Amino acid sequence: MSKIIKGLRINQVPMEKYIDKDSYTVEYNDDIISEYEFLYLEDGKLFSECFAIEYGECGSGYCGAEWIKQGRKKQVLSLGTLHYIPKGKLEIDYFITSDYDGNDYFILYENDCAYYPGANIQIKFENWIDTKRGKEKKQIYIFKGPSAIGKSYIANSTNLTVFETDGQPLDELNVSYDIIVIGNKHNYTTKNIISKFKDENIKDIEFILVGFKNITNKK
Repeated sequence: MSKIIKGLRINQVPMEKYIDKDSYTVEYNDDIISEYEFLYLEDGKLFSECFAIEYGECGSGYCGAEWIKQGRKKQVLSLGTLHYIPKGKLEIDYFITSDYDGNDYFILYENDCAYYPGANIQIKFENWIDTKRGKEKKQIYIFKGPSAIGKSYIANSTNLTVFETDGQPLDELNVSYDIIVIGNKHNYTTKNIISKFKDENIKDIEFILVGFKNITNKK
């Protein structure tokens, strides 16, 4: 069934999200990679679907290998914030192909080789309108404020990954988390939190402080 592409979001995610842990024996790293989320109409309904390069090893374990990891197709109610919009009508039947040139808008290529799998994702930006809403860095939100004010409740009501300092040791903090809830059990500061990230990752992260405060008028 044909798909009419309405827009594209490019999300910055930890590489570990796209490691084939069954075949990849090397140590996972904390690199940030791009995840490509397409919004499209199919049979009159709006859907979202994500794609990224998945990393692993070839069947013999001789060398590294790459595939395109296709995320779960999800029906959505609205387009939300788009990073790119196609300049013309973009209608396709399939996302992933064995044609290295792809179409006029993007390439989602797999070489179909069982021995040495290879893949490539490339956006042909000259044929897209940049909405200036995309982010080159991964955003991590830091929730800070008094106890019992709803920080954890709101964080865990999202579909994002949450780290809570009151219940998890700081040594487990890494780039896989989207929200960090600073509790008041240990008197941690934002400086304590940011210092736990590796120097090589700091350049790829944008930390956003979200403050909580009770502003109810008291008589």
